[in-house]
Amino acid sequence: MDEMLLDRDGTAALPVGYVSIETEVEFLRAATALDPVLVRGARLCDWAAAFFRGRQIAHRELVSLTQELKAFCLELTEADSLALVHHLADIADTLERPLLTKNILQALFPAPLWSGSPSVEHAAEWLLWLRQSPSDVYLQPLLAQQTQLWSRQAELAEQAAYEVTTAEDAERRLDDWLGIGARAAFPIVAVFPLEVPAAVGERARRVWRRKTIEGHGQFFDELVNLAIPFKLKQLAAREVGQYYLDKPHELTAARLNQLAHYLGQGEHDQLRRLLAPDKPGPVPDAPAAVLRWFREEYLPYREWQRSHAPAEAQAQALVLQSAREFADWYLVQYPQALTGGSLAKWLSFNKAVELSKQARCVTLIIVLDGLHVADARLLLQGIRQHVTRLEVVSDGLAFAPLPTITEFAKESLMRGVPPGQIKAVEPIGEILPEGKSPAAKLAAAPPQGIYIWRVLEPDRTYHHRNTVENLRQDIEGRLEAEARKIQQIVETVPSDVTLQIVITTDHGRMLGQSRRTLPVPDGMIGHGRAAWGAAHLPFPAEGYLVEGDVAFLYGERYGLNTDVAIPLDESSFLSNDGHTGIEDFPHGGLFPEEVIIPWMTLARDNAPPALEITLIGHGRARKAGTLRLKVMNLGDVAVELRSLSLQVGKGSAREIPIGIVVGQRSQVDWEGELVPWPSAADSQTASVVILCVPPNGVQFMVPAVVTLQSEDLYTARDNILEGLE
Repeated sequence: MDEMLLDRDGTAALPVGYVSIETEVEFLRAATALDPVLVRGARLCDWAAAFFRGRQIAHRELVSLTQELKAFCLELTEADSLALVHHLADIADTLERPLLTKNILQALFPAPLWSGSPSVEHAAEWLLWLRQSPSDVYLQPLLAQQTQLWSRQAELAEQAAYEVTTAEDAERRLDDWLGIGARAAFPIVAVFPLEVPAAVGERARRVWRRKTIEGHGQFFDELVNLAIPFKLKQLAAREVGQYYLDKPHELTAARLNQLAHYLGQGEHDQLRRLLAPDKPGPVPDAPAAVLRWFREEYLPYREWQRSHAPAEAQAQALVLQSAREFADWYLVQYPQALTGGSLAKWLSFNKAVELSKQARCVTLIIVLDGLHVADARLLLQGIRQHVTRLEVVSDGLAFAPLPTITEFAKESLMRGVPPGQIKAVEPIGEILPEGKSPAAKLAAAPPQGIYIWRVLEPDRTYHHRNTVENLRQDIEGRLEAEARKIQQIVETVPSDVTLQIVITTDHGRMLGQSRRTLPVPDGMIGHGRAAWGAAHLPFPAEGYLVEGDVAFLYGERYGLNTDVAIPLDESSFLSNDGHTGIEDFPHGGLFPEEVIIPWMTLARDNAPPALEITLIGHGRARKAGTLRLKVMNLGDVAVELRSLSLQVGKGSAREIPIGIVVGQRSQVDWEGELVPWPSAADSQTASVVILCVPPNGVQFMVPAVVTLQSEDLYTARDNILEGLE
């Protein structure tokens, strides 16, 4: 016979084969039949228990889910427990015993969140879930119990995310973390690691629109330096940009240049229309000064002229004048650089050779075909948005070899020699396939070496026949895709490999339209804005001569195996079969934007490790004392702590070996001895820096928060004779 069951609070599930008894009448009818029954209600259970004992009928009290809930979560009220039981009614029997908070929450709200461990990513996930969580009061005790558990396991800074249990509080914490509120008040220093929901972005937009209006856009100066996602900075930049579209008289050149790093090309062009840049000055003499002139004077004016004043004769004349001055300068400097002149170290193929000489890590040179400087600015935006582990070491420039077309310039760059010598030397590194991501190859690569990845974009897209408007959208889409590929590379190569990425190109592009009007010189082959072959001209000692608007270069003087012809105006050569036409963004010539190319160096995990370090110590002056170090690693990679440098008083710093590794999102304690211990006075001035080395081998000195206590022999007691009486 099955045993009878007693359910005092009436919440237990009815087992199969049992009859539910809830009144005395029902009990009396069923009692003599001895069928298995479940008696519900405290008073009826008392009566039934006495009956069963008197008749020696097997029975037992059920521990209801309500009782279980109240037993493991003491903060649950009777009403809370009953509400939980109602929501768990259909799955109560499937819950694991003993009950755990995370299991109940998982049953109520299935999500990976509940089985995760505290970390920066988990804290972000928790706040995002909580901001959209149900507001039911009965959940609060459970959420509080779970967050207390997480908080005990979390790093100190992360605990701020686990101190809240309501949607309103979660939203405030998110606002602080994302810079919508007080970013400095939120202790997690790492950038928010997850995708920001559209609703949160919309709230940020409203807040920043108000700040933009109130401060005339000045708040953006502070926001750009905050540790917040790059996409939010772009959102803020768009709000500021829109403000200036409505208030053009408030826009300054400095603000426009600042916003250019966050806006798309179309958005930037809209603002550029409002503020014509200053006219570029004369071309300087020194190569470094020429690059500054290009970035700060020529390029802003050229972009404005191309987008907003292409038909304005005066603006076009000024661009042509500047381009001609630059061409005259480069035609003189370039052949001198081939024999060690001042321009030599700025030539792209020489910069590539220097990389190979200094290869103490894995260096990936990404050669994007035809990437001009303005496009490189957009590519860098994509990288900053998607590849948070890459730090921009240098957003620099270089000079391309002549002529500025792929047939000559690409091999020159990859082999580290002028175009005329490419057949005599090997590439400076391993050339990777063009149509395949190098991520897998680099993941298995030795710990150092040069790898060259040729990317046919954006040149391939530029050469498609398209309208200028669609072309711009297509180019931005291709650059976004390349940024995603770089993200895959960075995430695939093992973290203990020191990885740097150099992004450059073989040649730039002319920012404008070019008409094919120039006949290809006899004996030459034409391609866009360059032609090559035997010129049969009496070249002077300088190595070049100008006929009309075409410069002819003596091949031997310019490091080439053939002579070259290059237009000095915006024209192009006819096609080799004599066809005319118009080409947008051509290349091959001597305009500054065709010759001056991006040279961006990025290093993975190059930022100082995200460590919080505290050092406390106690000892007696001139005796031995104990140092206790507590280190929290908030970052995504492990960090080795090699030594600490302790400076006290005016003496020399003391080096103490540590030799511990702090794993990613982990905490480690270390204890050491210091002899002799400093005096009380010196202890007050103590400072400590820790030599920290992440897997890439880059060394960082990270300061610690120091508290040292020292007992001097004669100050340990107020009265040194105390106790002698």
